Amino acid sequence: MTDNIYTWTPIDIRLNRRLTLLLNRLEISPKLKGYLYLKCALSVCINDTEYLTGITKKLYPFIAGNYNTSAATVERAIRTSIDILWHSHARMTYQELTNCFSDERPTNAQFIALLTHTILFL
Repeated sequence: MTDNIYTWTPIDIRLNRRLTLLLNRLEISPKLKGYLYLKCALSVCINDTEYLTGITKKLYPFIAGNYNTSAATVERAIRTSIDILWHSHARMTYQELTNCFSDERPTNAQFIALLTHTILFL
């Protein structure tokens, strides 16, 4: 997806809508920076799954470049969003959506990969 909404294709608009609905269903607040970074991460990974093999080397720097911040800030904001989700009742929604019923909080890479595959294959 490009940053200019006026150049989005209908596919970009539908994907943006699906990602918004997914993150809202997981009760990740749009007030969090991690919400924007997750939305961007999922969009990028859906369009090019190669980013899933290089989360820290490729994905975080790409997102950081789009938001004029550091890769470490992107990683931390996403981790914080996942922590908030994991300690709320939305955790069960995540587990049902991804069909992954673990007691341990997923890593950022696991979280992004599972949601990417959930969107691609459901």
